[in-house]
Amino acid sequence: MTLRNLLLVSYQFPPIGGSGVQRAAKLARYLPAAGWRVQVIAAGHTHYPLLDPTLAGPPDPNVTVHRVCGLEPAGVARSICHPFARMGGGSEWLSGLEDRLYWRLDRVFGGLPLPETEMLWAPAAVRQARRLVERHGIEAVVTTSPPHTAHLVGMSLRRRLGLPWVADLRDPITDNFAYHPRNRLADRFWRWLERTIVAQADRVVVTCPELARRLAERHGRDEKRVFSTITNGYDPADAPPPLETRPRGDRPFTLAYVGAFYREQTIGPLLEAVRGLRLRRGDIAAALQLRLVGSLSAAQRRLVQPEDAAFFVNLGYRPHAEALREMAEADAVLLLTPAHEGGRFCIPAKAFEYLAFGRHIIAVVHRDTALSGILTAAGDVTLLENHEPAALAAAIERRFDDWTTGRTSAPRDWEVVRNFRRDRLARQFASVVAECVADRSGGLTTAAAIAGGAS
Repeated sequence: MTLRNLLLVSYQFPPIGGSGVQRAAKLARYLPAAGWRVQVIAAGHTHYPLLDPTLAGPPDPNVTVHRVCGLEPAGVARSICHPFARMGGGSEWLSGLEDRLYWRLDRVFGGLPLPETEMLWAPAAVRQARRLVERHGIEAVVTTSPPHTAHLVGMSLRRRLGLPWVADLRDPITDNFAYHPRNRLADRFWRWLERTIVAQADRVVVTCPELARRLAERHGRDEKRVFSTITNGYDPADAPPPLETRPRGDRPFTLAYVGAFYREQTIGPLLEAVRGLRLRRGDIAAALQLRLVGSLSAAQRRLVQPEDAAFFVNLGYRPHAEALREMAEADAVLLLTPAHEGGRFCIPAKAFEYLAFGRHIIAVVHRDTALSGILTAAGDVTLLENHEPAALAAAIERRFDDWTTGRTSAPRDWEVVRNFRRDRLARQFASVVAECVADRSGGLTTAAAIAGGAS
């Protein structure tokens, strides 16, 4: 099979960690099997709260990652220190110097009226992209966000070179439950960026149909022509090893939550539910353990009381393989979408790994959404429609009683689950890209024409 050439722009890419990075990493891994050789442009630094080199996966000769430093604080710090590393400077000393530079620059840049500092990376990424287009005959560009200003790269390449552009919104922009622009100017910028992406991209890919519908209505666009819904998924290659069977009496009843709690995504109702349940039932108090595999914001940490240590274990962010093992070993996993209206546009990436690798799912989701439909079709799920602690407590209690007595719920429908394999989703993405190239094949959109125009 002759591979075509694709440019993937993803500011966040392994060794940067976190759930959002997986989408870009898995696309790069599986697009070659779907017919596309991938050139990746990513940030050239590792100044990020979450790092997980294991997300990169095995090397592939059809995937090349180009690390680019721009004028964002972390990029400037890396650019200043990199020449010393090439001259053989001590790595520990240089790392410390780079860290100090980064934090000083970050404080300075944080005072500037910028929607996000990552936007200062875009010009350098555009320059690198143009070189790659000329060198490799790139036929299309995919930009994925957040950070959302990564789409400025696709916007520029489409305008200057006529390159077909697919904008992948892993998260909503203005409909995000965590949307809190720092000022009026930032709000105007984000609304402009969303409007321009929808107007100019050859295709906008979103992770849930509700967002496609909202954006099409807001911006007066044809939903079927402009938008494609490609969910997140799971990779069978990431499956944790088989579980060691232990008698129930030798281990606690374990609830696991994988992910972060911040802003409107709050741990409060869950903690209240478990506290009340433990007061009511001594057997549950003696056996239940709640394990968080992720992070708590400062505001969320204040909701945790000292006495919660009797049941609550905060493991913090863990490498992906460890997180998967935690969800596979739990007796039930928790899926909580924000009560905020923006939660309707949220299908957490972990939902599909829960379905593939976890046991029973206790899910608090909005009614009549794509997510509730997916979970219902897959089965072995308790669906709740509000975050009331009493409803959460009742669901946990039922699951505990099933665990105690050995009762099993309806089996999971594995045919439904397999629809969300990352390799299958990459093939869908490949089809979207190919359609965009074909739709514009009469202009400067073939590999030869683009390379000629850029030279």
